[in-house]
Amino acid sequence: MSTFFMGRFKRVISFVVAMVMVVTTSTVVLANDAETVTNNQDLASYIDTAMKTDNATGLSMVVVSGGDAAYLNRGYADTANQTPMTEDTPVYIGSCTKAFTALAVLLLEERGMLSTEDSIRDYITWWNVTYQGQDADVKIWHIMNHCAGIPNGPTMSAVEYGTEHSLTEKNAHIAEGLELSHAPGDRYEYCNLDYIILAYLVETVSGMYFDDFVETQILQSIGMTHSGFDLPTAPGHISFLGRQVNYETAPAKGSEAEGHIVTTASDMSLWLKAQMGLLDLPEDLANAIRTSHAGSISGQSAQVESFYYSGWNNDNNGVLWHTGLNPNYTAAVYVEPENQIGVMVVCNCVSNAPENVAATCFSILKGNPNYFANEPSSGYAMDIVSTVISSILLAVVVLQIVLFATQKKRYEKKGIAGAGIKLRAVIRTVIHTVFFVLSWFFPYAMSSAIGYTSFGYKEFYFWGYWVTIVMFVMISIVLLIAALRSIRGLVLRTSRK
Repeated sequence: MSTFFMGRFKRVISFVVAMVMVVTTSTVVLANDAETVTNNQDLASYIDTAMKTDNATGLSMVVVSGGDAAYLNRGYADTANQTPMTEDTPVYIGSCTKAFTALAVLLLEERGMLSTEDSIRDYITWWNVTYQGQDADVKIWHIMNHCAGIPNGPTMSAVEYGTEHSLTEKNAHIAEGLELSHAPGDRYEYCNLDYIILAYLVETVSGMYFDDFVETQILQSIGMTHSGFDLPTAPGHISFLGRQVNYETAPAKGSEAEGHIVTTASDMSLWLKAQMGLLDLPEDLANAIRTSHAGSISGQSAQVESFYYSGWNNDNNGVLWHTGLNPNYTAAVYVEPENQIGVMVVCNCVSNAPENVAATCFSILKGNPNYFANEPSSGYAMDIVSTVISSILLAVVVLQIVLFATQKKRYEKKGIAGAGIKLRAVIRTVIHTVFFVLSWFFPYAMSSAIGYTSFGYKEFYFWGYWVTIVMFVMISIVLLIAALRSIRGLVLRTSRK
């Protein structure tokens, strides 16, 4: 989680630049083994700069090359006790979880229990969505590839979190009777609810809870014994007033499938090796993994322009990648199965460091000579900007209070007010009062402007943008005092004889 909004844009730019660097490399000249990469002093300096830029608390990275794995760790897993970050530190990897969720669906397909060409309503009996008032047939692959037409912003604000397994089904019901934003298959639109629906689909078809299915059928088969759901993690952090503070979010039942798997860098080395075909896996799981790498499922990509398939960003250049953003963790994964190279980076705070470092490290693995062309970018600009604005607003509040306290004395010195002055006072009072009322809707207006309708104070708090909330409240206070001054001034003017 970098800010949720501004950070998203920067992440996209960062990965686009990295992909261009990868694609434009004329030949693949792999770097030396994984340990040589993690021992690269220039890379170490780059990582230190990236962490300093974001004031990141802790970072863990695994590099896999030719089957060998090496690790690099920086900072603290627990800043309070100064416990160092290691490859065995349990962390959230955010939306990198989606590749596991899609794999669960493909594993069921491999076992003949469903087909990704099937309609969702074939398995979820209450399913009923419309587009332009007409019934819309949503296929499983539409959901997997984020092209079903389910809008992200409004549905995200409706998701509930807790400790009950039943929340998965309850959150899936958010889509019941939904009007789609576009016809299924028309275009790509990233939506977290898509993957909650897939989790409920897995439960419906397999007869197992989603987390149990993933843990027993995928994680254990790969050997990821320190990964799963509902596991303790290193403390997460958010940026508040320019410094990182501990922040633990609510239990994730009901939304596990879209971004709440817990894992370690050492376990993720096995995940990367599984993508490369380097592990001895059950045949159905190995086949499902290969299917997840395809640029389409059963040829559906011809129906929609997209670069997202089965939980992976896939530009059909052999490179699969994904970023992860929780309110208090960030992650990035790159893997190129054919050339058996991959990297995963995670921070236990909101930061752009994972994506900056992952893109740079992957370019080193590709032998790209321009791998340091991408300067580390800050991921908590909104916190800094909101802090500065809030500080200015605090000064304005103090000034407003002083003006309010001395208002009567100043008005007494002005003498009798004319009709024109009184009219201006009425207009000013109305304007200030209206703006004060509207100020409480500023968070919704701000989020709607960038596509996240229905996001208000609760969502800003959940995602850890506390200084932004302070800024909104300070704006309201300034406008409230201004409105009170205007009303008092109007009373003083109209009461003069």
